[in-house]
Amino acid sequence: MFKISYALSILSLLFFSLASCQNDQNLSPKTVEMKSQEEVTKMVNDSKKWFEKQPWSEVASNNMRMSLPGKTFFGVPKWDGASFFKLSETIPVFIRYQLNDFVVDVSYTKKMNPKGFRDMLMRKMDDGSYVVDIIEIHPDTSYLEKKSLEKKISKDDLRALVDDNDFTGYFLVYSRENGLRYGERRENGLPVARLQP
Repeated sequence: MFKISYALSILSLLFFSLASCQNDQNLSPKTVEMKSQEEVTKMVNDSKKWFEKQPWSEVASNNMRMSLPGKTFFGVPKWDGASFFKLSETIPVFIRYQLNDFVVDVSYTKKMNPKGFRDMLMRKMDDGSYVVDIIEIHPDTSYLEKKSLEKKISKDDLRALVDDNDFTGYFLVYSRENGLRYGERRENGLPVARLQP
């Protein structure tokens, strides 16, 4: 599974959606171990129920738009594959869901590998609603070939190949309405250029 550090990328998400984080000086992503399976189940069930009640969830959960060239939507969350992380004690826990059914096959720059994958981030707010963001990962073809040889697995298994420590490719952040909010080029795990939406 792709374990991205999120350092600059999540900070940009928070810039767009959490005013409270502007005063928080110690932002660093940390995987959160939930206290119990009951807590995990409750968080996942609450987020799923909220998601499915939204007027846009039906569009998000079918594949009609996937066949249109150059069009993207965020797919169906894998509810049983949630992971959790925090940036600080004052910012709510992010829940990350894989969007395994969503096929990423579009480039935004000449150098970008069109192949990639998407995950959904959900963050519960005080009023019980959620902020939804989508991250899209485009590993370079040469990076996938190198990792495939190292790990001796197919270069088509993107999630299994991508490693945050040496990731080379593009990292994009979308709103749930599919508007590009932020993008960056990473080489050997480090951001080297920002893409302007």
